[in-house]
Amino acid sequence: MVQIKNDFLTVEINPFGAELYSIKNNSDYEYLWQGNPEVWSGRAPVLFPIVGGLMDDEFIYNGKAYKLEKHGFARLSDFEVELVEDEKAVFLLKNNDTLRKQYPFEFEFRVIFVLNKNNLEVEYRVTNTDDKDIYFSFGAHEAYSCTGGLKNYYVEFEKDEALSRYFVTGNFINGDTKALPMEGKKLYMNDEFFEDDAIILPDIASKKVWIKNIDNTHTITVDYNGFKNLLIWTKPGAEYLCIEPWDGIPDFLGCGKEIENKKDIVTLSKGTEYSLTHTITFD
Repeated sequence: MVQIKNDFLTVEINPFGAELYSIKNNSDYEYLWQGNPEVWSGRAPVLFPIVGGLMDDEFIYNGKAYKLEKHGFARLSDFEVELVEDEKAVFLLKNNDTLRKQYPFEFEFRVIFVLNKNNLEVEYRVTNTDDKDIYFSFGAHEAYSCTGGLKNYYVEFEKDEALSRYFVTGNFINGDTKALPMEGKKLYMNDEFFEDDAIILPDIASKKVWIKNIDNTHTITVDYNGFKNLLIWTKPGAEYLCIEPWDGIPDFLGCGKEIENKKDIVTLSKGTEYSLTHTITFD
């Protein structure tokens, strides 16, 4: 594990997947779900070079089909530890012969963690090292501990919104929508929301949300300005909640497989970089 630390937070990151493994405050309170394999073994997987699933787990580029599993390969890859300082760590993933069979583009993908008081900044940065355009999406998947279950928690949105969720069937969004029972800016959590997988909220106006419990302790703020979409997910009965800023979205039913035509796909020219940062505040 790689550790970064300041007077407010101690953070541990696993170079396998560049995945957050622990976030504790100076009272040793653990904010991050600890990955119970009997429920869900993940903690905070990094999603790249796609988010969600593809139709038939494949995309087409230049007439050739490439198999790529749901959420991509970054979460299952060994990252190089490029830099470690007291309050900063940088992890690097490059393409290789194995990954090229799934993704025929040259890239450098960095996940950068920076502590600033009680804030954790998480940056995803892609550099195109190819001689052509490359296409990708990325997204976060942090799971926050919800002790006692979802009934004790709600998500508060930055702005007043009449939110409708999208639904998925398998890997793709099926086109069905349903209004969420908002109480002002608050959405009180319950397990029924997640019987049909994640709550998918594309293109919402709010770019900041708060996870709060009814006792008003240990508030978590997620600021995801720049990300196009937000997902909220857990498994019914589990004691965690994922707040997932995504710069991308799963395939829609009936969409084509050409990667350059996918909704919300990022197109990056050779020799250029693209990055977004989400900031998590722990109180």
